[in-house]
Amino acid sequence: MADTGCCPKGSEPALAATYVAKGTESKLGDLSIYTIGTGNTAIIVNNDIYGFNGGRIRLICDQLANDGYFVILPDYFRGDSYPADAEIEPNRLGEFLKKHSWAQVKSDLEDKVYPYLKGEKSIEKFAMIGFCWGAWVNLHASVNEEVVCAANVHPAFNLENFHGKPDNDVSYFFENKEAELTKLVKCPQLIYSASNDLPSIKGDGEIIKILKEKLFGDKCVFRDFPDVVHGFATRGDLEKPEVARDVKIVMEGVADFFKANFSA
Repeated sequence: MADTGCCPKGSEPALAATYVAKGTESKLGDLSIYTIGTGNTAIIVNNDIYGFNGGRIRLICDQLANDGYFVILPDYFRGDSYPADAEIEPNRLGEFLKKHSWAQVKSDLEDKVYPYLKGEKSIEKFAMIGFCWGAWVNLHASVNEEVVCAANVHPAFNLENFHGKPDNDVSYFFENKEAELTKLVKCPQLIYSASNDLPSIKGDGEIIKILKEKLFGDKCVFRDFPDVVHGFATRGDLEKPEVARDVKIVMEGVADFFKANFSA
């Protein structure tokens, strides 16, 4: 597997979805959504490159709903996903990412998801959780003050470096544009990084330092998970004790983070 910076070398492979989800699928125009739960606050779940029903993403939605939130998982990919049986290599990943730009996701959020939450559901406060690609969505959306906070699990913030680059230029994954985007963020962030994630989101990495210096820096949460690899939360083998342990820690930590920020 190539070290793309999205799913770095040694990351968890795709995981077939075997969980029987408890929520429902519906449509907002041409955007499919999976929803579950009730309440006056919402969590928007942003999936990884394996899509709207990859791995444990819907189980995570259902678990969040158990904490008293209305949960929505938008299908930004419109039924697409990175091929589960394919190696993750920069050029192929680049072609996939071109189809799912921030401009498209921003339109889905601002024209469909946010109005749906505020209108039909009468929800004024919402947060986000994102995994891999979905955490990059979080970072962009957090520039908008409408988002209360965002939880980023094994994030791929450096996908920000991709857009606008020519074909076959794999250097885009390592240009540091994500640091400039992070400087614009306006709400608390949780970052849970895996052992093979980039140094900028671990320890005293650059992204961590930028967020700590924010006015809301004391509300941010950072933790490294040295015993597991990128993708563990959504795709890791729960038969492995370290994966089962750390997935449990992630979900408990995310629950505490959301509770603290919705109560603020």
